[in-house]
Amino acid sequence: VNHCLKVLILSGNKIPDAGVSALVGALRVNQSIEKLDLSNTNLSAEGVSALVNAVFVNHSLKVLILSRNRIHDAGVFALAAALKVNQNIEKLDLGGSKIGDPGVSALVEALMVNRSLKELILGLTGLSTEGVSTLSRALCVNHRIKELSLSLTSISDVGASALAGALRVNQSLEKLHLELAGISAEGASALASALRFNH
Repeated sequence: VNHCLKVLILSGNKIPDAGVSALVGALRVNQSIEKLDLSNTNLSAEGVSALVNAVFVNHSLKVLILSRNRIHDAGVFALAAALKVNQNIEKLDLGGSKIGDPGVSALVEALMVNRSLKELILGLTGLSTEGVSTLSRALCVNHRIKELSLSLTSISDVGASALAGALRVNQSLEKLHLELAGISAEGASALASALRFNH
């Protein structure tokens, strides 16, 4: 078993499910990998479900990058289940992967109990205003997340107001990315008001 490799980047390679299965088998026994980048690898929900089997038992993985894949809600359900158990992953990147409100709700349930995740990237995921409202409720409870990216979404002023409510009580979030998120003066005003309470 290799104990030296800490970072494995496979971004941009089209990896079939058979390749993912082989990777899963290795991750189940390898305890040195800290970062795994499978962005833009054509990973499907089935591939994520297989990967999760390794995440349940792997105790070294801290950064998991799955951006720009076809994981959809089914894949997020599997990831959320793993996050309820795995207390080592510190960064999860799902940017550019279409996620619906059911997937966001599953993630939120996981965030209610997970105590390791510090960075969550959900930019360009099709996140709705309802989804960001649900996520905001988790931020009122989860005080471990330090960085959250919702850039290139359409959360609009409604979502910004929901986030503002969370910022009034959340004392952990240090970076909030809202670039090109459909926010106007109303949403900006709500966020500015929250900053008076967030110290």
